[in-house]
Formats: sequence, structure tokens, C-alpha cells
Amino acid sequence: VSTVDSGNLVGALLVVADGLQGAAREPIVERRLRDGFCDTVTVLREQLLGHDGARQEDVLTACDNLLAALPIDAPVEEWRQALGRAADAFMPALIEQVTLLVEQTDAIFSSEELAALRADLGQVSHLFEGLIANCDRLLPWLALLPQMPTCLSATVRAWAATLTAPESLVALPEWCSDRRTQLDSLRDQYGDQDPWLDSIGRALEAARGSATQVLNELASLRRHCLRLVDETDFRVLYDDSRHLFHIGYSVSSGEHDPNHYDLLASEARLASYIAIARRQIPVKHWLHLGRPYNRLGTRRVLVSWSATAFEYLMPRLFMASPDRGVMDQSCAAAVARQIRFGDQHRVPWGVSESGFRELDEQSHYPV
Repeated sequence: VSTVDSGNLVGALLVVADGLQGAAREPIVERRLRDGFCDTVTVLREQLLGHDGARQEDVLTACDNLLAALPIDAPVEEWRQALGRAADAFMPALIEQVTLLVEQTDAIFSSEELAALRADLGQVSHLFEGLIANCDRLLPWLALLPQMPTCLSATVRAWAATLTAPESLVALPEWCSDRRTQLDSLRDQYGDQDPWLDSIGRALEAARGSATQVLNELASLRRHCLRLVDETDFRVLYDDSRHLFHIGYSVSSGEHDPNHYDLLASEARLASYIAIARRQIPVKHWLHLGRPYNRLGTRRVLVSWSATAFEYLMPRLFMASPDRGVMDQSCAAAVARQIRFGDQHRVPWGVSESGFRELDEQSHYPV
């Protein structure tokens, strides 16, 4: 049982639980989903830059046509209509052109580049299908609006024009119920019995049920995350005599690792923070974490055991550090030094243990 991995897991579970709660209050069709799809198409497009040939130009044109057909800032009802047009013409054209390019027999692209093109096309297709499925599951009436009959009364047509989307997923069930009640009242008042209105009514009912199901799933997943957090007890890994965490606990031998995490600039500080916050260990543990300093040029930096990016940066994925505080400055200095090291040796910066699969003669990562 690893102390640092347990801390990372609990930190991740807390973040996921918070995200699940926040997801219910996000717009149903988020702007970042639109941006993400367009970015993925752009990545596919960039794979072809620097290569000449008619096939490549056809794919570039197909990418450009698809991107131009999707108005990123349009209201949600216009966005759904644009997706429909893209599904009819622009997505099939892109798939066809990339498939023809991949199947060509000349050696313009390496096998690795062709594999990347296939993967990118698969990702574009998957995201596109997801965008349509999300709209059709939670906002199914949007696909029906372009089909609104002209024979409906002006009042009913004006009401139909208000069928856009509520502000968030959590508001959707009540919004659908209100619109369904309004529809029934209008039909009784004006006598409109067109089958299109039946379809709108069914769409509202289906969306209400889908939204309720999604909200229940989000709530269930959040409860599961928090239950796992509640069931994690860090006290089994804590050494009361030294006020430090053991590296871990061997279930097979029933013994703690004799070594401890004793530095603040360590990946295990997240576990320390969480255990203190949950009142499983005393606050004084934080004061027992060593804070030795070193200098990098004019900067003072907290020393870690092996100076890896993982030690300095991993906990910052889940916990904040005060601006210009000692940990914030140490992380910034460590990143600057790693970038400099990468430039000097012409290698990617960000050296961490996870970048290696081999151990030296002392069973250490050769960092």
C-alpha cells in the first residue's frame, strides 16, 4: 500500500467528485465541447501540412469546409442545425478523402504518419457523433424545429420559437415539464392538433427522462467517489513516533517500509495535506516535513530527493500553493532548471521517474 499513490488517488477522487457536481450546472452544449471538436479537426489538418499532392489538398479542403460549416458562437439551436448539415455532407466528405489518402499506394507518408491519420480521423468521427448524440438525447426538439409546419397558429409558432435550451442540465427536467404543460394548454386553446406538435411533446418528455437519468448517474458517481474517500484511512501508514508517513505498507509481510517521506518538496505532500484536512493525523506533521534549501542561480529552492518534475509538480494538479510562497517559487525554479537542462542536452524537459522503465544496480530509477 503506497502512501503517495493513496494520496494521489484520494486527491483525484475529490476533484472528480467536485467536477461531477459542477457538471450538472454547466450548459448542456458547452462552448469547450465545440472548441475541442474544432481543435481535433485542426490537429488532423496539421498532419498534412508540409506534404504536397492532390490527395492532401482534398483532405485540407474537406477539413476547412467542415470547420467553416460549424459556427462556434452560434446559439444552440443554430449549432444543432449546423451539425445536421455537416452530418449530411461535410463529415462524409472528410471521411472519404482521408480514407482515399490512407489507401493510396505511394510513399508520401510513413506508416507511422498513416496510423496517426487513421487515429485522428477516428477521434474526429467519435467526437462528432458524440456532439450529435448529446443534442439528440438532451435537446431532441432542436432537430424538429426546422420542420415546423406553416399551418400552425401564430401563437403556437411564437411559443415554438422559445424552444431553445435551459441554462444548465440541472434545470432541464423542470424546464421540459413547464414547456410540456404550456404545449398542452396552447393545443387546447387554439385547437392545433398537427402531428409535429405530438413529436415536440414526445421530445420534451424524452429529454426530461434523459436529463433525470444523467443527473442521477452524476450523483451516483459522486457518492461513489466520496465513499471511497471516506473509506481511506491514512493512519495505517503514519508513524506516530516520528510524525511522518512511511513510504508504504507491505500487505504480504504485514510490515511498514522502514523509510519515510520526510521532505515537503515531495510528491507525498498531497497525502499529508489530505490526511491533515480529514483530521486523521495531527497538524504538527506538516511542521516535521523537512525544508532544506539549495540555490539555483539567484533563486532559493526547496530540495527534493531526486529533483524530478513529478515531486515538485504532481501535487499541484490537485492542491493550490500561495502565489510567491516557498513552494510556488520552488516549483517555478525547478521547471526553469529542467527546461534549461533539456535545452542543454537537446532532450525534452520534464524529467521524472515515470519516464524510465529500467533500474540501476541499486534498484533506483537512473534519473
